[in-house]
Amino acid sequence: MVSSFIRRVFQFSYTNTRRPKRKVLAVTALLLTGLWLLWNMLPQNCERVVPDLLPVSQSVVNISKFIIPAKEICSKTNPFLLIFVASAVNHVEERSAIRATWGSISRTQVWADGTPLTDIVKVIFVFGVNHDSGSQDVVTQESQKYGDVVQAEFRDTYRNLTIKTTAAIKWVSTYCSSAKFVLKADDDVFLHIPNWVAALKTIHDDRFFLGYRMCENKVYRSGSNGISESVYPYDVFPVHNSGPFYAFPARMAGELLVLAEHMPYFVIEDAFFTGVLRQILKAKIPDKGELFCFSLTWCNFALGDKAGAMGVTHSNMYELWGHFQGKKSRFDEIFLNLKLSLEHFFFNKM
Repeated sequence: MVSSFIRRVFQFSYTNTRRPKRKVLAVTALLLTGLWLLWNMLPQNCERVVPDLLPVSQSVVNISKFIIPAKEICSKTNPFLLIFVASAVNHVEERSAIRATWGSISRTQVWADGTPLTDIVKVIFVFGVNHDSGSQDVVTQESQKYGDVVQAEFRDTYRNLTIKTTAAIKWVSTYCSSAKFVLKADDDVFLHIPNWVAALKTIHDDRFFLGYRMCENKVYRSGSNGISESVYPYDVFPVHNSGPFYAFPARMAGELLVLAEHMPYFVIEDAFFTGVLRQILKAKIPDKGELFCFSLTWCNFALGDKAGAMGVTHSNMYELWGHFQGKKSRFDEIFLNLKLSLEHFFFNKM
């Protein structure tokens, strides 16, 4: 499907002039591509300082217990990097793809090309409770088979994503405080683990969040991401990391947990933790945008010098893993990047 689309776009100049529809399609595609590239080249204002929110006296969020605590994950090792993947119960294929690709490093400690890691990395999947028929059986079976599932007692919905991350941070603080760094990830990302490990070793601040930096991100008052002015009165969020992945020192987990439980709650999880709470803790966001792909669109991820890409399907994960497993030619790399870029831009609207 992608290859036929490429032919339609790039061969328009060789088609008969009596086929105007094909020309219109190609010109429209190229114009959209140009606009997208120009938009992403616009400079961002990262200098604006948003006032801090004040904590409230009573606990707003309280994770009472872990239904599946998975205590043993860090009991025998001290991970350099603990990755918690925020997943949903019905995302079985996504978790399978992660376990078979970049997440397999949690078991093998070996990257795709056979290179052993010098530092221990562990991966867990974090859930809440879904009351759909059979959903608990899915979580229980995966826990028994893989031992990498953590389930906390809260309702697993979109508007509870902030609670899910709070639960994961509480788990780290309770059961994996020996880790050096923590990385939050969604289940639609591809993480190049050796590059993450290398990048984290270059940062020497005690408090930081490492990820794709977002500046001047507008606050919406309605819709699924709506936040009332009584909860958050400002028109933009503080500078923060985009939610699909970000890393921070594990020693920050306890501080983040205390704040998260006593701050006005809102649903934009990334702005909450890496923006509002980060600013209160005076943690930095290193400007390392060259490490990350906001999507696979026109981002040379297959080259192997990036740390993470967002919006990756489970089929993309297998493609990338296979690419990193063997020695590929420059042509293979260019073709894969072009294929993924076109697929994401034109079919996933990213």
